[in-house]
Amino acid sequence: EVKAEIKSCTQDDSDLPVINSVKEPKANTSSCLSSSSTTSKRENYLSWDDYFMAVAMLSAKRSKDPSTQVGACIVNDERKIVGIGYNGFPTGCDDDHLPWSRKADCE
Repeated sequence: EVKAEIKSCTQDDSDLPVINSVKEPKANTSSCLSSSSTTSKRENYLSWDDYFMAVAMLSAKRSKDPSTQVGACIVNDERKIVGIGYNGFPTGCDDDHLPWSRKADCE
């Protein structure tokens, strides 16, 4: 089985999180119960604010607007994502027939 694991919180040239695929190791039940293991929880994980901001930034990449890309991540009091979105035309509106420039053509 192959899982996706985020290896870095930094962004590459495409401004997307770096994701590498890794194979899940097979469980070894004999060493799972050993008390000689010195592993502890990771300490360099993302804060909740950074996590939710990264979700908003990734959502903004879906925007087709060449000058403004805005993403949103709505979170409740229990730190659960209840909505995400980005700026764009409403569902059902064809954006291929509209101008994308900031200034009017008649100026």
